[in-house]
Amino acid sequence: MLRYAFLLLAFSLPLAAQSAAVTGAVSDPQHAPIPNVPVSLTNMDMGTSVHVNTDAEGNYDFEFVRPGNYMLRVENPGFRTFQQGPVRIDVDQRARINVELELGEAASVVNVDAGEAAVQTESSTLGTVTDTRRILAIPLNGRFILDVALLSPGTVVPSTNNRTFLAVPSGVGSSGINASGTREDSSNYVLDGINLSDMVQNQITLQPNIDMVEEFKVQQNSFSAEYGRNAGIIVNAVTKAGTNEIHGSVYEFLRNQRFDAKNFFDPPGPIIPFNRDIFGYSAGAPVIRNRTFFFTSYEGRDGHEVASIKTLVPTDAQRAAVTNPIIRQLLGLIPTANDPTGTFFVGSAARNRRQDQWSGRVDHNLSPRDFIYASFIINRDNRLEPTLQGNNLPGFGDQRPAQRYFPHSATPGYSLRA
Repeated sequence: MLRYAFLLLAFSLPLAAQSAAVTGAVSDPQHAPIPNVPVSLTNMDMGTSVHVNTDAEGNYDFEFVRPGNYMLRVENPGFRTFQQGPVRIDVDQRARINVELELGEAASVVNVDAGEAAVQTESSTLGTVTDTRRILAIPLNGRFILDVALLSPGTVVPSTNNRTFLAVPSGVGSSGINASGTREDSSNYVLDGINLSDMVQNQITLQPNIDMVEEFKVQQNSFSAEYGRNAGIIVNAVTKAGTNEIHGSVYEFLRNQRFDAKNFFDPPGPIIPFNRDIFGYSAGAPVIRNRTFFFTSYEGRDGHEVASIKTLVPTDAQRAAVTNPIIRQLLGLIPTANDPTGTFFVGSAARNRRQDQWSGRVDHNLSPRDFIYASFIINRDNRLEPTLQGNNLPGFGDQRPAQRYFPHSATPGYSLRA
């Protein structure tokens, strides 16, 4: 039995880091607590409900609540039925909803409309939540999720100096965030409770496509016990789940040189090639209504660009003065000056990138108290970076193929009964 309990606890830890909770107290008109009152919390998107009874002091507590829109309902003989919703519950939120029942028939219902839960008084954590509507409404150059995180207070873009190990070209997105005065390698990135930070450089391993993210929270201070590891912020994201409604999207975003102005340092003639194509889809639906749901997405990125290069190279006179045969051979690898001054090489080098990212998630409700879900991300990319790490000559640079897999499953251990 102990072995099974440990296994359930191990499964529950990632879920605890990306779920929420709803707590509160039930009282009568004289503010006296009412014990053993049935309280139900219904996910309005999935149609699933969980139920608890208040304790001897009238308190109730729903742990491991998935982010979403909920309806809270309280029924007790001799009192009017209380119903409040929709209440929006965000990732890592511990919302308090206190209920004061009115005397009357249970058949009569007191409806309280509420778009968001009251001010969070159950936790001292400071953070900014961004939901899917805001994510999709913001015009993003490149559609990178960390660009949205930079809208949170105290965050700035890291240095783009090539000597900084986290600096990357804009075509693949930022690998880190400077926040609250800390370095960019002091931030931590979490998706569905799983760490996305690189173990060596502590940069984000991959940026999930924005169509698969339900919402995320940038936590700046006062982290609770399940977090830590870094002195900076925590970017805590949750993937989308399927609902009782069929929903999805298909998209393509294209940029090329036909829409761009000429670079100041480009040589005379046509604008050098610049092509970025982002395309994909997302889809979610019920498998069994009110019980089993799925969500899947794909995003591809295809970039074909040319980096402008203007590099100081040895002049003809300097080349002629070299007598060492080995150095003369090395000089053959460096292009000759082609600008009017005879001191600079002006040219270009190919910068190609390809990325394919697949994601999927399945949610299944075992009972009114028990649920389980599984998710995965597959990310494959190949990049040719001609100017990375200070390189400024054509024919050099860095090619980086990579494949990353993130399978993940989680079960709330508290609700499974032996």
